Amino acid sequence: MQKKLQLNLIPLTTEANPFVGQCINNKIANTLDRDQQTLSKDNGIYVFYQNVRGLKTKLKTWRNGISLLDHSLLAVTETFLDDSVRDGELSKGDWSILRRDRKTPCGGVLLAARTPIITLQRRQDLETDNGEDLCASFAWRGRTVFVCVIYVKPECYR
Repeated sequence: MQKKLQLNLIPLTTEANPFVGQCINNKIANTLDRDQQTLSKDNGIYVFYQNVRGLKTKLKTWRNGISLLDHSLLAVTETFLDDSVRDGELSKGDWSILRRDRKTPCGGVLLAARTPIITLQRRQDLETDNGEDLCASFAWRGRTVFVCVIYVKPECYR
């Protein structure tokens, strides 16, 4: 019997502290009752998504926050990062960081994976030219998993 890959996308509210809030747990690849939506680290990948509206002024809070997370993959939009912030400033060492900064003072996306659980491989061949997406792949239980973080500007909805 082949097991399904289970991903948990956990968006958090952005009230006061971006790392505290009510979690909404959506399961991809499995439709389960709310009582069955908890997975151990051994049988699933926990994904954290956050639109941070700028990390430069929140680096200490960000580092402290991700050290408390029990997730293996982070997807972040609107990082507002540039070359003045090094990858090492974004984590305390147990995360590998991939990012795509924009040339303008805003925008930017980031993927981070907890090492050694996940080793991300950047997939620029899957990315667009506009700089608002970042794609990667990683091996999980003998399969290749693709992940992409994309920021869609609000004016695109009009």
